[in-house]
Amino acid sequence: MIQSRSFFPVLIAILAAILYFFLKPEEVQYLPEQSIQLPEDSPDAYMTDVNITRYNEQGIAVLYAQGESLAMYENPQRSQFNQPTIHLVENGTLTWKITANTANIDENDIIEFHENVIATQLSATPALILVTEFLSINNELQTIETDLPVQLTQGSQRVNAIGMDAQMDTMGSNIHFQSEVSFVYDL
Repeated sequence: MIQSRSFFPVLIAILAAILYFFLKPEEVQYLPEQSIQLPEDSPDAYMTDVNITRYNEQGIAVLYAQGESLAMYENPQRSQFNQPTIHLVENGTLTWKITANTANIDENDIIEFHENVIATQLSATPALILVTEFLSINNELQTIETDLPVQLTQGSQRVNAIGMDAQMDTMGSNIHFQSEVSFVYDL
C-alpha cells in the first residue's frame, strides 16, 4: 500500500508535465522587418485584407465590403476604407457595386467615396453606371449624391452634369442633375 500511494503523485506529476508540454501557448514569433504604413492620424484599430458582411436586425446580409485596409477611429467615430469594393444587397439581391480609391464611413452611416468612384446599379437592365470623383451615400435615407462632375451611362444613353442627387431605388427614373447637363443618345 505504501508503494501505491507514492506511485499516484508521481503519475499525476508526469501527466501534468505532458499536458503542459502539449497545451502550452505557442510563442509569438515576430517578423523583424514586417511593418505597415498607417494613416497620418493614428487609428484605434487597423485591419488589412478586409472582408466584411453587414447584417440587419433580422440577420439578413445588407452589405458586402472588401478592401485593402480599414482604419477605425473612436473619437469622432469614423472609418476609412482603402481600395473598397462595396456591394449593397436588398432582399438577397445585389443592387449596387461601388468602387473607389477610398471611402469614409461616419457615425451616421453615411459613406463618402473619393477618387475614381464607379457605382453600378446592378438591379437595372441595362446596368446604370455612374462615374465621378466624389459620391455620398446615405444608407438610412437610401440617397446618393455628388456635387462634382458626374457621368451616367445606361445602354446607349450618356448624361454628363455637375452634381446630382437621387433615391437609390428609383435611380434610373428619377435623378436630379444640378447644372451643366448634357445628354447623348448613341444609335
